[in-house]
Amino acid sequence: MAVRRLLARYGEDPDCLNEVVLILECEWGGAGADSGRIRDHFHKLVAGRARVRCMIWKDGNGRDDPAVVEWLAGMMGESVETGPDDLYLLARYTAYGFQYWHLCGSGTVYPM
Repeated sequence: MAVRRLLARYGEDPDCLNEVVLILECEWGGAGADSGRIRDHFHKLVAGRARVRCMIWKDGNGRDDPAVVEWLAGMMGESVETGPDDLYLLARYTAYGFQYWHLCGSGTVYPM
């Protein structure tokens, strides 16, 4: 029940969902994870409506490639579903460990 309250808000009727608080997508594939699979999972986040959207992925080549984050920010900014108050949290695992960012609906990328 506690997890249910964290991830969604219900009205007086416990079977009536009012708001989704968090959507999470993960791509932990091997080589090639930087291409279509990350894009496909991120598209689901953009289309979903939640206060916070989170994307976690493992860099398929184990390298530190900052272009992937900019690419995701561009996809978010081009979407008609993106609103100015949207918040995305990104976590990427590379050979150097985890790296974190947050994106605002305006498309601005902030390293964490």
